Amino acid sequence: MNETENYCSICGNGSSPFKSYGGRTGVLCPVCGSLERHRLIWHVVSRECRLSEDVSFLHFAPEQCFYDKLAVSGIKYFPVDINPERFKNACTHMNATDITFPDESMDIVMANHLLEHIPDDIKAMKEFFRVLKNGGIAVLTVPVKLGNEKTYEDFSITDPQEREKAFGQSDHVRWYGRDFTDRLKRAGFYIEEFFAKDCLSDSEIRRQVIDRSPVYICRKRI
Repeated sequence: MNETENYCSICGNGSSPFKSYGGRTGVLCPVCGSLERHRLIWHVVSRECRLSEDVSFLHFAPEQCFYDKLAVSGIKYFPVDINPERFKNACTHMNATDITFPDESMDIVMANHLLEHIPDDIKAMKEFFRVLKNGGIAVLTVPVKLGNEKTYEDFSITDPQEREKAFGQSDHVRWYGRDFTDRLKRAGFYIEEFFAKDCLSDSEIRRQVIDRSPVYICRKRI
């Protein structure tokens, strides 16, 4: 395969060039709709998560590119969101700070670019920890400024335009810094930061157009 051609690690598309999205050139897979972070996350899921019929997988804000694979994978798949009506797929209502599943009922929890929307993000993290079985894993991503040591949040900022200026998006309530891992540890998790370079060469990262921000692999061990 020619490394100058795009390749999608999710759907296997290697013939249709990636399209522009959000002001970025050549990042959107035209077949499955995946973006840079989605393709990195799938590498993590494929490498770290066992996807067999006895696995329970709780997925918040389910991206269509993941849903299309996970819904037919044979696992016990639960796609949920606080506003399920905004999804085209079969998504049911659930609040990340008040998960209705019982303790230790899930093998995997996944939430991508969700926690920056939630004022009480620590409570959501603790809920993820609660519903995971011992040895379970949460796969999480957030917008993070790795150059900043501390997370920036200011709940007095409520105007959407001011939030966009402060946090990068009108419905975000914070910009995470490197201390994001400290928040996860407060919830009880053991943390591993996973980067594209951990499993891909520079040429593969360029060809697959992979996000260079971290995926947080959060393990529950009691």
